[in-house]
Amino acid sequence: MTPSLRARAEPLPARAVVAEHDVARRLATRLLALDEAARRQLRLVVTKDLLVALGPADVLPWVDGVRYFGAEPESLAMLVPTTRETTPSSVLVERALRRTHQLPVGPFALLSFERIVPLGRSVPVSPHALAALLEPTA
Repeated sequence: MTPSLRARAEPLPARAVVAEHDVARRLATRLLALDEAARRQLRLVVTKDLLVALGPADVLPWVDGVRYFGAEPESLAMLVPTTRETTPSSVLVERALRRTHQLPVGPFALLSFERIVPLGRSVPVSPHALAALLEPTA
């Protein structure tokens, strides 16, 4: 059986918010506007066109266009969109993805079966961490 993501009956609790391209820049600005107590509860994975913020659901910010991710109950290291579930089994899918994509130990976000983001090297929220997204593009 080919792995897939299908609609989930009940959404997962959010553990991360993911944004790409222009949405990532808007999310970066929103993250820097949070109060210090909220920022301390979040960790980031940042590239020039992707931003993942990890933390408690009640602290994760919203901007138009973000996607929320939660942990599969049987496979807590694999984060999937909160409204989706993997088939056939999250344990089997995680094992296959780790082998196929040579993923490091630790959590990862399954944006698609072709795009997986390791989350083990997250950093605190700071202007320095978000510089790759907030620098003006030429």
